[in-house]
Amino acid sequence: MMTRDRATFPSRGGFDGNKMLYLSSRSDYVVGKGEQVINFVDVPAGDEGGNSITTNLFTVQLRLVSQIAIGELNNGLTSLLRGVAALNNLPSVGLKKLIIQQSYPAIMAMNAVVQAVGRLASVVHATRSVVYTQASEARGNAFRCKWLELYRGYFQSVRPSIGRLLVNVDITYALMYKSGPLHEVVAAFLGETDIRRIQRGHRHRIETFLRRVLIRAVHDLRNKARAIIRVTADGADSYTFTHADGSEETVAAFFLREHPPALNFPQLPCVVVHGKVNGQQTEIVYPMERCVVLPGQVYRRTVPPDVVSDVVQHAARGGPRARLQAIRSAYNTLGHNASDFVRAAGITVETEPLNLVGRTLTAPQLLLRSRGNDSLVSVTVDDRSRFDLRNKRFHEPASTFKWAVLYFYGRRGDRVRERQAVDEFARQLALQLRALGIRIDVPSRGPPPPGRESNFQGIEEIFAEGNIQEALRSITRRLPNFGPKLVIAVMAENSDGARNAIKRIGDIDLNAHRPNEQPRQLCGFVTQGVVLGQLVDKYNKGYKPTDDPYLNNLALKINMKLGGVNWRLPVERFPWYHPMHRNLTRTMIVGADVSHPGAGNTTSPSICGVVASMDSESLRYAARISVQLGGRRTEIIVGLKDLMKPLFVQYYHRNGGLPVQLLYYRDGVGESQLADVTDLETQAIREAYEDAKVECDQRNAPALLITFVVVTKRHHQRFFPAEARDGDRNGNCQPGSVFDKDIGHPIFFDFYLQSQYAIIGTARPAHYIVTVNDMGFDCNTLQQFTYDMCFIYTRATLSVSIPAPVYYADLVCRREKFMFPEGYLDSEAGSVVSGHQNAEDEQELMKKYQENFGPIHRMHEGRMFFI
Repeated sequence: MMTRDRATFPSRGGFDGNKMLYLSSRSDYVVGKGEQVINFVDVPAGDEGGNSITTNLFTVQLRLVSQIAIGELNNGLTSLLRGVAALNNLPSVGLKKLIIQQSYPAIMAMNAVVQAVGRLASVVHATRSVVYTQASEARGNAFRCKWLELYRGYFQSVRPSIGRLLVNVDITYALMYKSGPLHEVVAAFLGETDIRRIQRGHRHRIETFLRRVLIRAVHDLRNKARAIIRVTADGADSYTFTHADGSEETVAAFFLREHPPALNFPQLPCVVVHGKVNGQQTEIVYPMERCVVLPGQVYRRTVPPDVVSDVVQHAARGGPRARLQAIRSAYNTLGHNASDFVRAAGITVETEPLNLVGRTLTAPQLLLRSRGNDSLVSVTVDDRSRFDLRNKRFHEPASTFKWAVLYFYGRRGDRVRERQAVDEFARQLALQLRALGIRIDVPSRGPPPPGRESNFQGIEEIFAEGNIQEALRSITRRLPNFGPKLVIAVMAENSDGARNAIKRIGDIDLNAHRPNEQPRQLCGFVTQGVVLGQLVDKYNKGYKPTDDPYLNNLALKINMKLGGVNWRLPVERFPWYHPMHRNLTRTMIVGADVSHPGAGNTTSPSICGVVASMDSESLRYAARISVQLGGRRTEIIVGLKDLMKPLFVQYYHRNGGLPVQLLYYRDGVGESQLADVTDLETQAIREAYEDAKVECDQRNAPALLITFVVVTKRHHQRFFPAEARDGDRNGNCQPGSVFDKDIGHPIFFDFYLQSQYAIIGTARPAHYIVTVNDMGFDCNTLQQFTYDMCFIYTRATLSVSIPAPVYYADLVCRREKFMFPEGYLDSEAGSVVSGHQNAEDEQELMKKYQENFGPIHRMHEGRMFFI
């Protein structure tokens, strides 16, 4: 519109892709604010370059809604509220919220102006901040998936900093549905080379894959795009519909008569879309082979691991230097300073990336025990931020326990060979656990010595496609003493049903919903899954004589799940350590996260996970998990008070007192929600603490000190060493690199910390924003301790990209599939119909979710079962 009508729009404005248009001067077509009379502009539909793609006309309504005061933005950018040296002087959340609200419209306007530049390119798909263009080098043999296409895009955003704005440009990738004939795309998705092999049994998978995908019928002269709403159970040769005169006809016969020739694959299911027939809204049925998938549709469902691997490998090609070059190229392609959008807004963008001065933090030494004399030994981290367990024992090995192996066999495979591999694996795992300090019996073919009962309860075989609960009942009837505390579940890669079933039986108190049922269901044990194919491969190649990496990795998880401690930080690394008294102030470290359903899904539940340290050394964590509705609209943990109170009580019983201070790491909060989330969740924590004081008879305990830190992983800030010699072996910044100068937010204290060593590609630092700081951290102390916390993620002998409590909270949220009965979320009982829109329906739906959610078995109380 602005391109075609330069008389009305002498300088083009920035459109945010939704409904806001930002202009540097008032257009004649914009009427006064608050007036009801609107002028209209009829614009031929086309792209932003002015190229008409259809003859339709759109009616565009422009109305002045507000005038943005750029001075408010300047006030925010030059704010003196940022506490760089002493964080305890941070302003109140309410004051921050006020400043953000005043400057937010100007930031949005600047974003719209800058992001409009990208939409002038040859765009396949565009969001508010990203435009995607077809990446030809990612096609063909470079990308093996035949039903998805990989597109490269440019990300752009404007971020406020102290005294200036920063334009963030990055390269990003997206998977999109492969465009072309619909039946060929479906066949590729199912892995069928012969389209005629697609059967009725594939219907559910096809429907899940195609729901809401835009298609076009090849005979539709209007080129109307329609979204698939479902897939028929019958093929076109048997699916019938009724004409207005009452006669019936199959879809195949109708298309032969109205749109010849005859269908080549009439047995294929049909797709159903919404449309109008004779002016009436109805459902329209199309044969698959007469439809094409439109390009530019982002695939938002779960991506298979092999496809993820291909994407990662492609995106990482050339390493950090190649990415920096691609970003420079993207900047030159976009040409901000040559754009009349940008010029009209009075903006100029520097041509070179921002140069920053960062620091490299010191990696901690970690404490384990010697295998020789059980004394404490320090482990040093190498230049790849790793350490190993050779000649070491766990700091605190788990107590002796009963354990068993469940071998889930399938219809295929050599069961004799597989069983031999499982037998050898059980023996090797036991030997490795013993070497790490856990007193566990090694499986033997003969009976245990007289007078001694082995804590190994054998290897039991279960058909992977059968009823897992009934199989366990059969085992307990045959072996009355069968009651392992640890179950090693060995299963094939495609045994998701068996895996979910055994995890649910282990995590959940299944008898809670059936208190009077006999016999009682065996449940409430630690589970550790193992892939059968890896064991067979290990059996063929042989295990390493000592410290096999695969067995070590399993041992790390098993020890923590059973209450042990793998390693710990020296007490001197904790900011609340008192050298004079040689003790630690009672402190709780909390990680919190919310996992949402897919975009646009507001009826499936979000999962809230909270973990809290049960000691001041952050050795052991307890977890709480809950559900809430609202989808991505509700980032706040609604039931945080109810989650935190039992954690405070549990801490009291373990330590003889409530924590005095709490360090709260909160994952996944957008900047626009920072103030609200901080305010409401801090209040919930304080209320939970007050209730715990009453329950624990600690009414005179002091007020809880809280430091609230938001951790963000999904951002596009990337950092590159100025010289190759300053980077690591792969060309990234060194692990422990922290950046807080010349890039920080003007209001909140924030910093970027790259704590991990990236094996491939460009390392992504985590972004930390401190919103409350009652504990009085200074910058250096908080940054160093946060880096140290990245080394106590006890599933891996290396530093990870975010602090361990945040990772643990994410692991808790991932157990959603085990918390509900199998298939519940996909069933009619677990989903909501389109009419469920009011508050009463939402409350009823929430009640159903809560009734079918969990509960976690008491055996896992205070245990890290989620590792």
